Amino acid sequence: MYFNNIIGQDKIKKSIDEMCKNMYVPHCQLFIDKIGYGGLGLALYFCLQLIYGKENLERHILKGSDIKTLLQNPDLKFIYPIYSNKNKLSSDYLKEWLFFVEKNVYGSYGDWLKEIGDENKEGIISVTEIENLQNQINLKSFFGGNKVVLIWGLDKMNLSASNKILKLLEEPPKKTFFIMVAEDSLSLLPTIYSRCQTTYLKPIEDSYIKEYLKKNNIEKINFNTALGSLRNINTILNNDFFSKYESLIIELLRLSFSSNKKKEDTIQLFDWVNKVSLMGNEKIKAFLYYSVNFFRSAFLVNYNLEKIAPFESSTNFSIKNLSPYINKENFKKFVVLFETSQNYIQQNANKKMLLTEIVIKTKKLLSLSKN
Repeated sequence: MYFNNIIGQDKIKKSIDEMCKNMYVPHCQLFIDKIGYGGLGLALYFCLQLIYGKENLERHILKGSDIKTLLQNPDLKFIYPIYSNKNKLSSDYLKEWLFFVEKNVYGSYGDWLKEIGDENKEGIISVTEIENLQNQINLKSFFGGNKVVLIWGLDKMNLSASNKILKLLEEPPKKTFFIMVAEDSLSLLPTIYSRCQTTYLKPIEDSYIKEYLKKNNIEKINFNTALGSLRNINTILNNDFFSKYESLIIELLRLSFSSNKKKEDTIQLFDWVNKVSLMGNEKIKAFLYYSVNFFRSAFLVNYNLEKIAPFESSTNFSIKNLSPYINKENFKKFVVLFETSQNYIQQNANKKMLLTEIVIKTKKLLSLSKN
């Protein structure tokens, strides 16, 4: 994944170039990338510039060096979420990691965990991982230059690991840089956050999304559906998750409408809770994120703003049928409910309790609609 293949984010690219050129680089750089706007790709390129220098890196690329070769530098360390196992470290999955970043640098934690096992399990960065890093980080640079640690999934550190990494961030060894990526800033210790220069990634600009879709002859995706994320595009192309998410939110709304009249639909709502809770944290977060944009589309259609409504049904659902029920009375409350639930899932809240609360509040919010 070379720099020219990172879509959009021109201001951040320019900033990386200038920092590396002048060697005015913070020892702790944090990218907050909520939904696949390019944080991992930018972090990788930042690391490669610090290791090789831009001119030397460009020479390697011109000679045909592939990304996997460039990343296998002894002065570049990777830490990323893995399944909880006292006998395993990130380095045990280096082969899978290099394959992942080569083919899916816009992928999610769930996509990565699928590469090494089962995406429905929860991945973490353990204290053992950071203790191992502490043992290595004070060694001399293999080539005499910078040493760089890329941490992808800083928000996946448990508390013990977070406290350990904090000590390294407070007093990093000379010529050692930490380039880190997280999805959820609220899951980070405030003391870690304060030690970093933080960049919040924004959605990829529309012009780049349109160009990408056109260049790759992707006609089945309306650029609004992408919502500024290459991850969304890849998800739609590679699987049917979006159609599943659409079916799930429609089922929730349909049953919520009818449960006041039909007792069996109330029972089905709890079946819905059980079904969604089995999806795994990353997929539930993606579903909740999808649902927010689903409500946003219905709200816009309700006020005759179809042209900017980011919705394209994959199940032949008519958003106009729903739109009268999503209005000024309940729209913001729906958004707060589903966005807050994303954060709770990130913090490993009880999934069934959380989804049950969503069911109860969805019924109440729909009662605020003006029919």
